[in-house]
Amino acid sequence: MKRIRVSALAERDLDEIWHEIARRSGSIEIASGVIYSITEVFSLFAKHPEAGRRRDEIESGTRSFPVD
Repeated sequence: MKRIRVSALAERDLDEIWHEIARRSGSIEIASGVIYSITEVFSLFAKHPEAGRRRDEIESGTRSFPVD
C-alpha cells in the first residue's frame, strides 16, 4: 500500500472548507464530519491509486472522487 502525503496546500484547502461549512451551517460537528468524510477516502487512494475519475484538465495525473 502506498503512503498518502497531504501537501500543505491541501491542508489549507481542508481548513478553508471546514471554516466555510462551519460558518454556513453554524455547526462545527457538520464541518468536522465533512472533513472526516473527505479524509477517510485517502486510505482508498493509498490502496487503489487509480480509483476515481481522471481529471487531467486540472493537472496531468489528477483524479477526483465524490464524497457525500
